[in-house]
Amino acid sequence: MRRPQFAVLALLVIACIQMLYFNHAIDKAIVAAHFNVPGDPNGWQTKQSFFSLYVLLLVLGLTLSFGLPFLFSRIPARYMNLPNSDFWLAPERRALTLRRMADEFAWLGAATVLLVLVEMQITLSANLSLNPHVEPLGVIVPLGCYLAFAVWWFVRFLQGFSRPR
Repeated sequence: MRRPQFAVLALLVIACIQMLYFNHAIDKAIVAAHFNVPGDPNGWQTKQSFFSLYVLLLVLGLTLSFGLPFLFSRIPARYMNLPNSDFWLAPERRALTLRRMADEFAWLGAATVLLVLVEMQITLSANLSLNPHVEPLGVIVPLGCYLAFAVWWFVRFLQGFSRPR
């Protein structure tokens, strides 16, 4: 297993531990699931539906990390929209290109799982209190970091395939 895929799986293990801990620690049946700009709760869910949403968001990260690369390996080169695809997906380079793409998408998936993990930590920690509240910057900063990473990742991905080596 390569580093990016290992990173995704390690983050998923941490997320599972987090879910187990907070599922036991939060004794309310209804939890604050959404917060307004000042950080006060304005949306509620059952604990079960909240954790189901958490799992669904983790599946998104898994899909980016493992599902898309699997799909790419199964579709013909003519259906892949990649800069200089004739070069990168030529039979002698296809396996290496798909491996490189799998690593790149695994890093994007890892970043997505990390964002979900951090935002859920903030939300779950707030729910340990009788009066849940989150600090707005605590929510905005990780989201901003993720968006900056996603833009950097996208530009780097396209540049990496823009010119044949």
